[in-house]
Amino acid sequence: MWLKTDLETKYVKEYIEGAKPIFSVGEYWDSCNYNGHGLDYNQDSHRQRIISWIDGTGQSTAFDFTTKGVLQEAVKGQLWRLRDPQGKPPGVIQ
Repeated sequence: MWLKTDLETKYVKEYIEGAKPIFSVGEYWDSCNYNGHGLDYNQDSHRQRIISWIDGTGQSTAFDFTTKGVLQEAVKGQLWRLRDPQGKPPGVIQ
């Protein structure tokens, strides 16, 4: 069964293969992971959804919305968010 995002990824891949661009960047934007207290510290699944989209397109890059969401909280004084539980940057940039 195809999920909506799988179909979208399939069409992006077909477009890229047909257009043959030198560089491609897209947006896979869904909500970061939240709990009752705000943004979850662990955003591994959000990061993985973006990476899966990138892999599914075959050639495209994507905006790193995981890092964007974490940075929004970090600038409010939550600097500890700048490292994930493994001590790495929390977004796709790791």
